[in-house]
Amino acid sequence: MTGRVDSAMVTSGNELSGYRVVKNFGIVRGITVRSRSVLGNLAAGIQTIVGGNITVLTELCEKAREEAYELLLQHAAEHGANAILAMRYDANEVMQGVDIANNAYKRLTARTAVLLYENTNAGIGNAKVFGDTFKSLGGQILADIGFGRDVNDFTAIATRIAGLGKVDVIPTYTLEGQGLRITQALAQAGVTRGGEGHAIQLGTIWLPFGFEQKAGKAALGYVRIVQFDPTDRREIVQSFVRSFKAKYNQEPTHINAHAFDQIQVIADVVRRGGTNPQSIRDMMGMTKGFSGVTGSVEFDKSNQNIKMDTIHYMETLPDLSWKALGWN
Repeated sequence: MTGRVDSAMVTSGNELSGYRVVKNFGIVRGITVRSRSVLGNLAAGIQTIVGGNITVLTELCEKAREEAYELLLQHAAEHGANAILAMRYDANEVMQGVDIANNAYKRLTARTAVLLYENTNAGIGNAKVFGDTFKSLGGQILADIGFGRDVNDFTAIATRIAGLGKVDVIPTYTLEGQGLRITQALAQAGVTRGGEGHAIQLGTIWLPFGFEQKAGKAALGYVRIVQFDPTDRREIVQSFVRSFKAKYNQEPTHINAHAFDQIQVIADVVRRGGTNPQSIRDMMGMTKGFSGVTGSVEFDKSNQNIKMDTIHYMETLPDLSWKALGWN
């Protein structure tokens, strides 16, 4: 069978009225990658605050759903199926994989990589984007390893990676619990720098503050993206950190920093003449030269932030503190 499954033969239920299942071909997926830019979340967050339809995301999501659905129909047909049961939509931000791959190849001079990811749309999507980008630059993917959320022992996976030869980078896409166990297993197998190996593990914003303290020595050399750099020496950042600690007796997280910047962007729009939700939304798109605690904001005509300094790469040092790499 070729082509695509008929849309009439797709249901979100576990059975299709008038038909019976005679053969199960397994799981099929339709994954697409679309982005306003790597940095578009700020505009959407602000528009959520001021109310109304979030136009920054509406068209993007609709196009992504259409493409993913079509790919799902084609994938099922390629497997020999004529129907799809229990169809679900899921959406995640995956374009950070492009930036990570570019920096791995160009700044870390990585030429070999192993992909590690949880078998969710987010994990699969991020890994696919990294892999495609890395290969297009000339890199080689030595292994593509997905795992379920029920996996708790990563010794076998770490041992497998140790037997692959020289691995330069290991981009890892998973949540904190499994991410912690993966990092420790890779170090114990002597793969990563935390275990006196060669490979650099690359992480994402999915890992919370405090991850390094839990991972211990295994986190040495770990490079990951964060949305807020509290070590940024700009006075606006240090003033925010001092004020937050004085009021709440704890370090601010990226969530606190984003909330602060969103309010400051709205205040800037009001100072420029915004008087109601509609005018605030309209004038927000004309924001240029705004500098916040998470980075700079300048929206283009499609409400995308064109500034790259809101992506922060951090390296874990021997004392488990962060070193800002200043790549963006």
